[in-house]
Amino acid sequence: MKRKMKWMLIIAATAIILIIMPKSVLAEENNMEVSYFDDGGRLYTYTVDGVKNYYPVPPEGFNPVTATDEQLERYGFPARPLQEDKLLEWNEQMSHYSYTPVPEVLVSAVKTVSKAELVKLQTLRYYSSIYQTIHGYCAGYAAFGNTYCQVQGDFVQPTIASSCTNYTYACHWIGMGDFNGSKIFKAGTVMNTYSGGRNYYPVYSYRGTFIRLTSMSVNAGDQIHIYCSFQSANDKLNVYIANNTNGTSQSVLIDVSASEYYDGSMADFMTENIQVNGNYNGLANFGTIYWTNCQVGTLDGNWYSLGSQNLYLVRMSGSSGYKAYPQGINGTTFNTVWNAY
Repeated sequence: MKRKMKWMLIIAATAIILIIMPKSVLAEENNMEVSYFDDGGRLYTYTVDGVKNYYPVPPEGFNPVTATDEQLERYGFPARPLQEDKLLEWNEQMSHYSYTPVPEVLVSAVKTVSKAELVKLQTLRYYSSIYQTIHGYCAGYAAFGNTYCQVQGDFVQPTIASSCTNYTYACHWIGMGDFNGSKIFKAGTVMNTYSGGRNYYPVYSYRGTFIRLTSMSVNAGDQIHIYCSFQSANDKLNVYIANNTNGTSQSVLIDVSASEYYDGSMADFMTENIQVNGNYNGLANFGTIYWTNCQVGTLDGNWYSLGSQNLYLVRMSGSSGYKAYPQGINGTTFNTVWNAY
């Protein structure tokens, strides 16, 4: 049965009998290709504005802790670290994994802020290797001074305050690229008070396109883990979003041209007041977001704490002060505080 959907692209699961070699089937209803691997896994593929997005779904019983490096890459999981202490952290993160749902996605009307749209951008020397920056729509920290190809971070999904006004939004994300530039690549969660409801959902974005993962549920208080990387060997952006509270995760591999989509000059940990349908509404009252496990990975394969890098401390400006601002960083942890609509 066909369904006419203006914005939504639903990926439907199909019962199959596996053959020795992977096989592909074209789902004509939504112009989507589904590939089947000989281990029971699947790969759902569709194109958004000319860019291929791949959603791998591991076979039943898949365990990333015991999986091979090849399997981790196939199914879009964070790469197993080389450093012993980071490997222990990785094992702990992966132990939360339960399953990957059949992906359902929504191409959103949310837009990324362009440099021309900034209300105000002012950079001052702060102290040591930290600079203060006032930004029209972002608050958090941005690392610079290395070429970053991996970034990860955790946070507890904030609760929208009961007093929050209607039609407000906030996006909490990590990513790579100059946060004022066009090549920004990011993933995280959105919270909003649209049409009287209070909603939470995971998203990822590249070159201004926001895609919502409607197959994953997020609730206030959930423990969220985000990982983003760029695979230079095959020109793919990799997103891994995990809800460690309910054990679900979704991986996305995005086929891109590095020269057009990848910028490793910065690694970002931000809260953003996002544009929806061409409008900037109020910043949803998220209270305080508590960031942990904030780390950046460089081309040499090593991971470093966010606090060990050169940093921009970014405050979100408003008409009468700051809408949101980060508090002092301590290694891999910091908080960002909501202040005004």
